[in-house]
Amino acid sequence: MKLHRLSVMALALAAVPADGAVQLLRSFMTKAVPSDACSPTPTPATSFSTNDAAAWLWFEISQGAKGDVARSEWFDPNGRLLSRPGGPWEALESPGPYCFSEKLTVSGNSAAIQGTWTVKVFWNNAPLFTLTFTITSAGGPAIASGGIVNAASYSPAISAGAMVALYGQRLAARTVAASAVPLPEELEGVRVEVREAGKNPVRAPLYFVSEGQINFQMPFGLTASSVEVRVVNTAGESPWQAVALQATSPAMFTLTMDGKGAPTMVHATDWRWVEPSYPARPGEYLLLMVTGLGPVKPAIAAGRPGGDNGANGPLNYCTNEVTVTIGGKNALVLFAGLMPGFPGIYQVNVQAPRDLPAGTHS
Repeated sequence: MKLHRLSVMALALAAVPADGAVQLLRSFMTKAVPSDACSPTPTPATSFSTNDAAAWLWFEISQGAKGDVARSEWFDPNGRLLSRPGGPWEALESPGPYCFSEKLTVSGNSAAIQGTWTVKVFWNNAPLFTLTFTITSAGGPAIASGGIVNAASYSPAISAGAMVALYGQRLAARTVAASAVPLPEELEGVRVEVREAGKNPVRAPLYFVSEGQINFQMPFGLTASSVEVRVVNTAGESPWQAVALQATSPAMFTLTMDGKGAPTMVHATDWRWVEPSYPARPGEYLLLMVTGLGPVKPAIAAGRPGGDNGANGPLNYCTNEVTVTIGGKNALVLFAGLMPGFPGIYQVNVQAPRDLPAGTHS
């Protein structure tokens, strides 16, 4: 791995505070060869293919002190520390802002193995920041670093049975959605595999696949605190990406479908959305649409629709207690379980508090 140090910024030298604390301004990986100045800023990247010439680490600091020393540690997907002939960067010759870069040759480098890499940077031997990036086979699917999230909240909180959104590149040749339930485990030659440590991978049910996003249901019955996920398609397979699992990861779907807008709440009387032009009333019965409420009873396989006390079997109730507050007041929970006819979506029936004042509540 070749080391390359960028020159010090020549303008606007910052005063060093009394405690000498360095300030990290920006840090990321990039495919672009950084210039010998802090401008222009390189374009960030989180995924590299085996055809890319190099993966560059780039970061900018201010308030560096004379004599400060930065160093890095690069770990391959197997957790092995990559040996570096150059050692740490040279000690700073004067106080002020600096930019640094370091290069990992990818194309033609047998050490640049596929998978998720980790780079740790230290300042005077104290941790400064950590980055991750992936190297994938050219043309194969690639999962973005941190690209597996809760499909309702878009946060990393995920649990068994939850609907999950996966982002990346070259995931599928075109957009295809499941047309029936149970959900398929393969669409357009694409599948998502999930494995716990020491166990064989299992296939996850798929809602839809596209070039840059896949929505799938995390299988029920997972007991580990983390799993690994990968995408397999006709062009190859992505590296495994670790995903932390929680016992539950409750998240309400939103009308804006971005995890930030008003929740998907309907009036029980007519199934119309609760919105400013048609607000809920104190004491009214309401239905919430949620994911991530964990195991259900009777148990059900992922991908299968929630029971309806009819053709789809009995209702599937949440094993864990579910509580709901509206405006800081407890709402009466009448039902919490899988939504009849839908896989991976939970329905929570509540009665709004009778003493709830008018206004917008969360």
